[in-house]
Amino acid sequence: MNKVILMGRLARDVDLRQTPSGISVARFTIAVNRRFAAKDAQQQADFISCVAWRQTGEFISRYFHKGSMIAVVGSIQTRSWDGQDGKRQYATDVVVDRHTSPVPRRKPEQAVTQTTAVTITAVITITTQAMAVVIRTIHIRHRYSSRLRRQMMLSAALMTVDSWISTVLRTIYRSDFK
Repeated sequence: MNKVILMGRLARDVDLRQTPSGISVARFTIAVNRRFAAKDAQQQADFISCVAWRQTGEFISRYFHKGSMIAVVGSIQTRSWDGQDGKRQYATDVVVDRHTSPVPRRKPEQAVTQTTAVTITAVITITTQAMAVVIRTIHIRHRYSSRLRRQMMLSAALMTVDSWISTVLRTIYRSDFK
């Protein structure tokens, strides 16, 4: 299973280009804060490279800019090539399947509350922990089932959790941003 869920801010503006065959590809970097910071230290962040293809990339480049909060769902993909110096180069990207803005559009005088950001982070943390329990349970209880059956069960669980996350976040937005 290869699934990534990230939420953070764009570290720079989105770079939208076209392949020779005319397919849109957007490259951008998300700054994701680490969960824990050392005492008397600034919050640290990881900078994750992302790529979005076709309409997804076009949409992200049009509506998201440096500093925008964004949440993405995708998969990790590695690539390699020979550099100009002849050495093998490697890169790891998140290929974005879905995206959303965790902060609804609003008038400039309306600020995002800290409570909302904490609530969204809590939902994602709880969901991640719940998925870990589901995955362990499926592997333990169905260890003698076929691999295909376990994969189907995991996919169904992921779709259920994904739907649950969307519902919870919509509810939070409706209640907090009226």
